[in-house]
Amino acid sequence: MKTIKAYEFGDLSPELQEKVKARFIDEQVQFEMEGIIANGDEDDPDFDFEAIYGCSQHYAETTGWFVPSCYYEKHKEDIDLTVETKLKNSLFSRWGQVID
Repeated sequence: MKTIKAYEFGDLSPELQEKVKARFIDEQVQFEMEGIIANGDEDDPDFDFEAIYGCSQHYAETTGWFVPSCYYEKHKEDIDLTVETKLKNSLFSRWGQVID
């Protein structure tokens, strides 16, 4: 049997905290956006692209790589709350990797 040392988010260095939080935000945004696509919500004729993604459909089609940033800005408060909860409930290695 091996013994490992687990760290809470607050125990990580400030630089590592920034990187880990950014990674959690990216993952949460991707998760939420994939849910919208998987549900087929975009196919609904009443789908309000601007209200959901924070940008026009034309903008998303021409600059698709920037849509996650628009989505995050539109839903920042909810995403940050979810991420803070996940960070609080997670354990990490000293390198900032989540320990499952």
